[in-house]
Amino acid sequence: MIYLRSWIVSFLSSYAAVCCKASIGLMGSSQVCPDVHGKIMDPGNSARATENRIVIDLSSPLPCRGFIKGWKWFNVQSGVFTATVWRRQLMLVGEVIQYELVGRTHINSTIAVGMTDSLHLPKSEWIPFEVGDMIGLSFDKPPVSVTPDATINAAYLMNPNLMSSNDVKVGSLLPLASTENEFYSLQAIIEVGTPGIFTTPVIATQGPVSGWVTVLKCTVGTGIDVRQAWLNGTGISDDNAFMSMDTKQNYRNHAVLKSWSSLFIPSAKLSFYDESQNLVAFIWCSANGYTMTTWFWQNLFIGSSWIDISPAYSFSNFGFNGYNERLFYVGRSDECDTGAGWIMVVNGQTNTSCQWESAESYPLFLYSSDKTSVEWATGNVGHATFMIIEVNVVPS
Repeated sequence: MIYLRSWIVSFLSSYAAVCCKASIGLMGSSQVCPDVHGKIMDPGNSARATENRIVIDLSSPLPCRGFIKGWKWFNVQSGVFTATVWRRQLMLVGEVIQYELVGRTHINSTIAVGMTDSLHLPKSEWIPFEVGDMIGLSFDKPPVSVTPDATINAAYLMNPNLMSSNDVKVGSLLPLASTENEFYSLQAIIEVGTPGIFTTPVIATQGPVSGWVTVLKCTVGTGIDVRQAWLNGTGISDDNAFMSMDTKQNYRNHAVLKSWSSLFIPSAKLSFYDESQNLVAFIWCSANGYTMTTWFWQNLFIGSSWIDISPAYSFSNFGFNGYNERLFYVGRSDECDTGAGWIMVVNGQTNTSCQWESAESYPLFLYSSDKTSVEWATGNVGHATFMIIEVNVVPS
């Protein structure tokens, strides 16, 4: 048990470093997404897999944010299988790490045996993915080739209640059953993008809401009351033209936030961006079963752009209503002279405000520019231009 928890803390640190580097690269001048992700094996080495399996490639997480717009595979027999996208959930259920199915494509492979086939999806069926997500597949009869490889870790997931591996629904959480050194001949075809921010706006009245959706965008110094804008939509527009960071108008997706309690929202993310629209800081938390004010909590933490945050840390604050007028605040200590932390929204000034959180106009978006927490008065503190909250909405 102690070893497992230590491993989780170690994973969080390494995940945060990779996630931050890849995300910032995507938003900046370089794009780290490949055209395809995964392997198509040498047909001469093809083999058939065991029947009725749910498989994830643990050895090669996706290195960027984007969309899966198609799939390629090497066919060993005709049949139906499901290409999948999975996300590791760093919460223990009975001391077992869970994996969440965040996207899938049902495929009917009819091409001749021993050939490579591909499927290009219409844009409405593209699957959004995040840094660190993993591709996989599920099947009753093995449709694609598999080969042993000592450098590969393939995870097998297990749900004893499933009648068929293809019964797994988006949003399902499954535990790890075993791992083996082999890979499946499957590739994801990738489109570089930022789900929920630079894509076509998702409007609830036009049909089911799904994928990563931007639900709040606030700009520094615009006088917006972030607390009231988030909770009640006070003083903020729901005009989708304002969702982009090309404008400094504030934006709220009233339709999605009004429906929060009735939607399946597995996770949510707070992100800060600079004036050039580069991602400079983020925190990502689980949200399933939690409210607009309770999802931002250390026990629900998944990942961040810092290496020293973990659910086990003794924070002075980690919450939406943090301390005084500090919202979405993750702090190590709250004093003015020695106060330290990682991220906060300074919503306004009070009689007890510190000098470093005073300004002529609000809100302020302060964050640690280091890989660890900083002292707010003396450390390497960044001032962001935009704060954005995204939620991952999965159709029920």
